[in-house]
Amino acid sequence: MTDSGSITEETTVLGVPCLTLRDNTERRETVTIGTTELIGTDPRKLPPAQARLIAWQLKKARFFCNGMDGQPTASPNIARLCFWTRDARRPG
Repeated sequence: MTDSGSITEETTVLGVPCLTLRDNTERRETVTIGTTELIGTDPRKLPPAQARLIAWQLKKARFFCNGMDGQPTASPNIARLCFWTRDARRPG
């Protein structure tokens, strides 16, 4: 939970669901893709939002275990590409 736009951006990249305790956000894209839920400043909205977050977090955790693109090979492929690029630049 946060009231910070920057945190919602970071949680989106990390695949962590986020509740934003504000009525609006400058990071609308995080709401659009579904990693952030704006719940506003009414304390009565917090308990049901927390319940949704717990259920949502379990679902999201399973999704992100398979990599951002849904493929379990994404991380090794990215690492291979980085090492290949590094090794290709070495002289001789």
